[in-house]
Amino acid sequence: MKRTLALSLCLVALAATGCNRRRNNRDNDPNNAPNAAGQPLGAPTTPEQPMAPQAAPQAAPQAAGQPAAQPGMAPGMMPGAQPTDPTQAAQPGAPPAQPTNMGQGAPAGMLQVGSNESGSLDTTDTHLQDGSVGDDYQIMLTAGQPVTFVIRGGPSTSSPGEVLDTYALLILNGATLQEHDDISPENRNSRIVYTPTTTAMHTLRVTTYGNGLKTGAYSVAVTPGADMNAQ
Repeated sequence: MKRTLALSLCLVALAATGCNRRRNNRDNDPNNAPNAAGQPLGAPTTPEQPMAPQAAPQAAPQAAGQPAAQPGMAPGMMPGAQPTDPTQAAQPGAPPAQPTNMGQGAPAGMLQVGSNESGSLDTTDTHLQDGSVGDDYQIMLTAGQPVTFVIRGGPSTSSPGEVLDTYALLILNGATLQEHDDISPENRNSRIVYTPTTTAMHTLRVTTYGNGLKTGAYSVAVTPGADMNAQ
C-alpha cells in the first residue's frame, strides 16, 4: 500500500515538472514575443485596409453669366481688360497743361525773320473764344537773338471806311509771351519786340482788338533786332 502511494506521488511530480518545462520553452520562444500591436509575432496579422483617395479641392462655383477667368488674370478682372500700369497714374504736384490763349487761330503759314507777309481775317477763319477770328503763323526763333514784329491793319470789311484794329500775341507752347494792341492812340498797328530765351518754334497770332467779329486785311513784317520805333 505504501509502495503504491509513493509511486503515485512520483508520477504526479514528473507530470508537474514536464508542464513547467513546456511553459518555460514557450515563454522563451522569440516567435511568441508580442509585436507593437500586442499580438504574438507568430500570430496571423490583420491586413491593412487601403486608404480611400482624397477628393481634389473643387473650385468655387461660377456665377451665372460671369465669364471664366483666363490664365494670368487678377481676381475680379474682366477678360480683355488691361491691367492698370502704375506708371500710367497722374503724378502729384504735376502742373496742369496750359490751354491755348483764346483758342486756336487758323493756320496761316510760316514766317521767317526778315520777311513781309500779307493776309486777311475772314468770317471763314477759326473763331476764338471772344468771338473774334485769328490767324496763327509759325516762326522759328533763336535764343538770345531779338526780333521785332509789326502788324499793320488794312481796310476793314466789317466796318467799311475804317482801318482794321489789329491785336498781336506771341505764343510758345500754349502760353502767351507778349501781346500788344496799338502802337499809339493815333496808330492802331501792333508791335512786339521780343528776345527769345529758348530756340523753338513760336506762334504769332494776328487777331483784332475787343470782342466780336471784325474782318479785314493786314500785313506782317518781321525784322531782326529790337526796334522800339518800328511802325
